Amino acid sequence: MKPKYSEFANKNIMCCPFSFSASCGEEANTFTFSKVILSPEETNTYQVPWETQQKSISKQQGKRLCLCWCCLCTCLCKPVSNRRNRRVSNNKMERRAVCYKKLISSLRPNIEKVQLWSKDFEALLADEDGRLLFEMFLRQEHSDENLQFWIEVDRLKTLIKPQDKKARMMHIYFEFVRPLAEREINLSSTIRKKIEDELSDNPSDTVFDVAQNQVSLLMFRQSYPRFLVSDLFNAVVQSAHTANVGKVS
Repeated sequence: MKPKYSEFANKNIMCCPFSFSASCGEEANTFTFSKVILSPEETNTYQVPWETQQKSISKQQGKRLCLCWCCLCTCLCKPVSNRRNRRVSNNKMERRAVCYKKLISSLRPNIEKVQLWSKDFEALLADEDGRLLFEMFLRQEHSDENLQFWIEVDRLKTLIKPQDKKARMMHIYFEFVRPLAEREINLSSTIRKKIEDELSDNPSDTVFDVAQNQVSLLMFRQSYPRFLVSDLFNAVVQSAHTANVGKVS
C-alpha cells in the first residue's frame, strides 16, 4: 500500500518525496521505499519545500561538527560543573555550621531561656540573644528587613528630642516603607498611605505602630514556625541541653 502525501497533510508530519510499503506474513517488518509520482499541485506543496529544506541542510552541514563539539563539551563539562556546585553547596553548609557554632558559643543560652523562646514569640523578640539568633535565621531566608524594621520602630520610642525623632522617622520611612525602598517591607497600601500622610503633617510617636504590628504578625505566622524547626534552633537546643547536663553532673 502506497499512501499519498495528502493523507499526512493534516497531521503536522514533514513529508518527503518517498513513500514506504510494508509487507506482512513471513516478511513482516521489512520496508521498501519507492519514488512517488506527484501531481503539479503536490509538487509545489511538498516537493519544492522539501528540496529547499534539503539544500538549506546541506549548506549547514559544516556547522554540524560545531554542534556535535558543543554537545560533547557539554557532556564532558556537566559532571565537572555538578561536582563544583556540590562543593560550593557543601562549603556554604560548612560555613553556616561554623557561624552557628560561633554564635551559640558566644551567647550560651540556658535551657530555661530556650524553652521560653520556643513557647513565646514576644519573649524571643524581647530577648537580645533571641533576636540575634532569629535575625541570623531571617538573613538566611532573605527576610531580615522585617526584624530590622521592628527593632528600628522600638528604638524610635526611646528617643526624647523631637528633631531626633523626626530624623529617625524619615530614616525608617525611606529605608523600609517607601515604595521600592532598598529594604522595603510588605505593607498594605492603606497602612503605607496613612504613614505618608502623618509624616507630611505632624507625626506622633505611634506613626509606625500599625505597620510594626503587621510585620510582627507576619513573622509570627510565617518565619517563627520555620525558625523553631530550623537547624539553627536545633543546634541551640542541643547546646543548651549539653550545658544543662554538664551542670547536673
